[in-house]
Amino acid sequence: MWIILRVNTSEAKDITSSSFPDLPTDKPHSSEVARNSILKNQLRHFILLLIAVTCARVGLLLLSPLDLSPDEAHYWEWSRKLDWSYYSKGPVIAWLVALSTTIWGNTEWAVRFPALLLSIALMGSMYWFLARIVGSHLAFWSIAILNSGVFFFSLGLGMTTDTPCLLAWFLTLIFAHKAVFEEASSKSWQWAGVCAGMAALSKYTAIFIFPAFLFTFLLIPALRPQIRTHRFWWGWAISLIALFPVVLWNYKNGWVNFLHNSNHLIPQRGGQLHMGNILEVVTACAFMVGPILMFVLAHFIWKDLRTRVNNNLLSPNTTRICFFLIPGISLLVICLLVALQKRVYPNWIAPTFLYLTVAASFMWKSTTSNRQVYRKWIRAGLSFNCIVIIIGAAGVLGFTWGLPLSRLPLRKLMGWRELGAAVNTLTLSLGDTSMPIVTDSYELASELAFYIPNHPEIYCARVDERRMNQYDIWGGWDTLKGKRLLIVLRNDHVPESLSVHFKEIQTIEKPFSFIRNGEALRTLYFYSGTEYDGAAPEHGAYF
Repeated sequence: MWIILRVNTSEAKDITSSSFPDLPTDKPHSSEVARNSILKNQLRHFILLLIAVTCARVGLLLLSPLDLSPDEAHYWEWSRKLDWSYYSKGPVIAWLVALSTTIWGNTEWAVRFPALLLSIALMGSMYWFLARIVGSHLAFWSIAILNSGVFFFSLGLGMTTDTPCLLAWFLTLIFAHKAVFEEASSKSWQWAGVCAGMAALSKYTAIFIFPAFLFTFLLIPALRPQIRTHRFWWGWAISLIALFPVVLWNYKNGWVNFLHNSNHLIPQRGGQLHMGNILEVVTACAFMVGPILMFVLAHFIWKDLRTRVNNNLLSPNTTRICFFLIPGISLLVICLLVALQKRVYPNWIAPTFLYLTVAASFMWKSTTSNRQVYRKWIRAGLSFNCIVIIIGAAGVLGFTWGLPLSRLPLRKLMGWRELGAAVNTLTLSLGDTSMPIVTDSYELASELAFYIPNHPEIYCARVDERRMNQYDIWGGWDTLKGKRLLIVLRNDHVPESLSVHFKEIQTIEKPFSFIRNGEALRTLYFYSGTEYDGAAPEHGAYF
C-alpha cells in the first residue's frame, strides 16, 4: 500500500473545477493539453489507490478465518424479518443485508459485501467532491490519509451501520455545500434532506446533521441568509419525514427504540463525572486517522485558524472553512459532553473526521504558511498507519502474535462456526434437526441462527437482568407450547426462571469449548427441555 501512496505527484498542481471558467480562452492549446494530462494522471493515481485498497479488503474478506461478529449475525437475523425499524437501529442495514443475501445466499461474504461497495462509494464521492473544490492532487492525498487509519480502512471489512451512515452523511454535506455556495435556486437542500434521512435511518446520530448546519449559520454572519430560505427548512423537514416509519414502528412497540437510544445520551440524575470516558474519546480520535496524523491535523487546523483570525476572519475562504469545520467540531463537543457521564462509542465521532478532512484540505489549498514540516510528519504518520494496518491485517488472517486468546482484539469473531457444527451434530443425534433452540443472549442466538446449516429459529430467554433486544420484540414463545426444546446456555445450570416452564430438564452431551493453542475462549452447555408451557421467560428488569 505504501508503494501506491508514494506515487510521483511532485509536478501536479492544484486545479479546481471552479477555476475553469475564469481561464482565458486564448491560452495556447498546449497548456490545455498539459492541464488535461495532469488531471488524467492524478485521476489514474486515485484509481490505483482505490483498486489497491479494495483488493486488500477483498483479499482479507476471502482469506480471513474469522466468523461474523455477533452484531453482524444479529443484523443478518433482522434481514430475515424485514421491518420499518428495529430495537436499537433503523432499517437500512437490514435492507442492505437482505438484498445482498438474496443475490449471494446466506454466506459471510454476502453479509459483508454491501460494506465493501459502500466503502468504495464513499471514497469515490469524496474524491469527486474534493477534486472540485481543492483540486485532484489534494483530493488524492486527503483520501489516502483518511483511509490509512484503521477505522476507515476497516469500513469495507465488516457490515456495520457506520458504512451506510457515513456515505449518506457525506452526500448530505455535498448537497448542502452546493446549496450554500453554488446554486442557491436549486433543489440541493431537498436532496440534502433525503440523504440526511437515509443517514438517520442507518444510525440515529445523523439527526444532528441539520441542527449542526443551523448552529453554523447562526455563528457565521455570511451564512445567516440560509436560515431565511424556505429550502433549508424544507430539506430539514424531508430528513424528519424519512423517520416517520420509525416513529410509527415505535408507537406500535412501546417506544422501545427511542428509550434505548435516549439512554445513551441522557445522563443519570445525580451521576458522577467520568473523566476516563474523555480519554476514551481522545483514544478513539487517534484510532480514526492514527495518533501522528491526528496530532498533525489538530495542530494544522488550530494554527491556520489563528492566522485567519488575525488576518481576516470574514474572508470567503474562511467562511467556507467554517461551513465544514463547525458541524464536525460540534459533533465532537457533543460526544465529549455525553462522555462526562456516559460511555461514548468510538464510531460516534467518525463523521467529525469527514468534516475535518474536507476543512483541512481547503485550508491547505488556501494557506500561505510553510508546509514542509507538515509534509515530513504526514509521511511519518502514513508510514506508522501502514505498519498498524499490516499488523491488523495479519490478525484478521489469523495470526495471534503470541497473545493469549483472551487478549486478542478479534476474539469475539472466533469459534462460532465450530459451535454451529457442534449444535447441528447434536440435533442430528437427537433425531430432530428442526428442534427449536433457546439461548440466554442475543449474540449467541444470532450466531447459532447463522452458523447452524438449516438456519433455525432461535429464541432468546430473559433469565437475568439484561438489556432488551430484538428477540424480545419478536416473541413467539406461544408457538413453542408442548414442544421439546434444545437449550444452549453459558451457565452450567438452567436458571429457575427458565426451568419452571418445562416439565423436565435434562443435561445432554458434554459442554462445548472453543479451544485454540490450549486455551478455551468460551464454554457452552446443552440441555433438553420437554413440554414447554408457552409462556415467555421473565426475570428481573431490563436495563
